[in-house]
Amino acid sequence: TQFKWWKSESDEDLASNIQGTIKFLETHQGSRSEQLNINTRLYGNVSIAYMSGAAFARANSATPNPLTQRISFNLVSSVIDTLVAKIAKNKVIPTFVTNGGDWSMQRKAEKLSKFLDGQFYEHNIHKKVVMMFRDSAIWGPGIIQVYDDESKVGIERVLPHELLVDLVETKVTKPTTMHRIKMLDRGTVKELFPDYAEELDAMSPPNYQDVGGQGTVSDLLTVTESWKLPSGRNSNDGLHVICAGSCVLFKEEWDKDYFPFVIFNYNERPIGWWGQGAAERLQNLQGEI
Repeated sequence: TQFKWWKSESDEDLASNIQGTIKFLETHQGSRSEQLNINTRLYGNVSIAYMSGAAFARANSATPNPLTQRISFNLVSSVIDTLVAKIAKNKVIPTFVTNGGDWSMQRKAEKLSKFLDGQFYEHNIHKKVVMMFRDSAIWGPGIIQVYDDESKVGIERVLPHELLVDLVETKVTKPTTMHRIKMLDRGTVKELFPDYAEELDAMSPPNYQDVGGQGTVSDLLTVTESWKLPSGRNSNDGLHVICAGSCVLFKEEWDKDYFPFVIFNYNERPIGWWGQGAAERLQNLQGEI
């Protein structure tokens, strides 16, 4: 019952059950986190001797000369950069066309195409899509979140490290729940949720391990965003929740049958929902080199 957080009777129980679910998933997905770290270091031209936690973040400073950890010939970055340059260089803009429509309908389609072109330009979609493709080649999935930004469309790049789904549930099916964990400036969170300013001021910042074992002068808070898809067409158990610690900042019914993410997998795995990147596929060959 603890992991069925969407059935919580109070906001206090809801926040507690979400945090408990996220902690459980993080604890039992060490292999995925380790592989993401390995892929990061392979593309970043750094030895993979240190792969997780504080040691991963401080690996460059482990020796006086950081060049001693460099890969002699980085096949991974060479292949990925070539893929990005060859495949993701062309701009893609959807166009509205009519099939036998009259002049009025054709005019509407033309205006819709211009509007979409303007939205792509405003949000610099091409650059974000190129980064999305590169992310997929490095880590497996490339992710962009689409959200409501004060009555405007908001589009943001998302690292696969920030998303959690149940790996057992998603062996052969799509996930029904998803969580995003992100660190934000305390002032930004207070600006977004002014009614909870006092509660946010009283919250402790992320600990040393949460920030990767690095020092920070920023005043950060860990914010979680969770989704539960409806169980069926006629069910009303879908839920979208934003929490910070034990405080529920936002809650609404979620009636859509999808998550607000555009996810591109570089290569589909035979088992599992997350994709496999070029870095992982080249890992053994890079090791031989």
